Amino acid sequence: MADLTFEVVRIPDIENAARVSLSGAIDASTVITFQTELDKLKKNGVRRFLLDMAGIRYVNSTGLGSLVKLADGLENEGGLITLMQIHPKVKVVFDMLGLNAFFKIFKTDGEALQFIRESMTPAAEPIEEVAPIAAEEPVARPAPAAPAAPAPAPRREPEQPERAAPVLQARPAAAEEKTAASYPAPLIAACAECGIGIRIPGAGSYRCPRCFTVLHASPSQKVEFGDRRREIPLQVTLTGDEAFIKGLASCVVTLARLKGFGDAKAKEIGTAVETTCRNLRSIAYDGDGRMSYGVLIEAVDGQMVVRFADHGKKVDLDSAAFEPVRSAVTDISHVPHPKGGNILRIVKNA
Repeated sequence: MADLTFEVVRIPDIENAARVSLSGAIDASTVITFQTELDKLKKNGVRRFLLDMAGIRYVNSTGLGSLVKLADGLENEGGLITLMQIHPKVKVVFDMLGLNAFFKIFKTDGEALQFIRESMTPAAEPIEEVAPIAAEEPVARPAPAAPAAPAPAPRREPEQPERAAPVLQARPAAAEEKTAASYPAPLIAACAECGIGIRIPGAGSYRCPRCFTVLHASPSQKVEFGDRRREIPLQVTLTGDEAFIKGLASCVVTLARLKGFGDAKAKEIGTAVETTCRNLRSIAYDGDGRMSYGVLIEAVDGQMVVRFADHGKKVDLDSAAFEPVRSAVTDISHVPHPKGGNILRIVKNA
């Protein structure tokens, strides 16, 4: 069973602030301890957390959900959470899920403390950057219009714990489309779906980073909102255990059938996922089934997209090991992760 240790030091020159140095793992076996210890600090008046993650080597989806829940709760109470020195293996998961856009992450103690000091005068409303829609996912210009708000939106009601998942998926698209024209100053508007304040840098089509609602900003700074087209993706963190691999493949096949894929095509995407998982275990991790990787699954508009992120050795999509994947899917692509590892994307059309 993984252990999790804490070292807490109050930050003397910042009101209600503490530095928490963590070591071990944040997963299903330690998340209760993690939540309990931080809740104790909150009861003792701490509202500004600096989490030193240098000693954390593993965080699973349960741990990530706990971090998001903590951040949301602190935001609603006028507090904040910052992260520092995230280990490269953990950073891969943060990058894949877009959490680097949700959390404030710093490399040094000085940078993190400076941010906390500058945030002592809180903004009236939380503001989030919008993510431009990827060129590979064209969206028709929405018809319903909503006027842009020149000031931050009214504060949203605190979210229920089960609504934390959309925040986990708030990440920029893999291939972003540049805006047609940048505004002299970013436009701030309230999302018509979730009410969060969003910062729009220029004319173009975007998705709300929190609820994925489509919006279009014109050169004249008029903002139009459309219906939410993208469902919340499913994300999991797995090891190379054979039971997990088969379970993930079965889940993908069932989801494909529910989304209108025929039985044959559903089985093909399941085979592609199962083979990819085994290849990551055997090639990226040299057969070590204990090593973890992240999986993100999206199913929308007659298409399934499955993304994998690991921190192992580089894989070759042109190799014989990936031939069953290439023959089963509509498209497959590979991007080397800048911190080491692979980001794979497979696409299957219905």
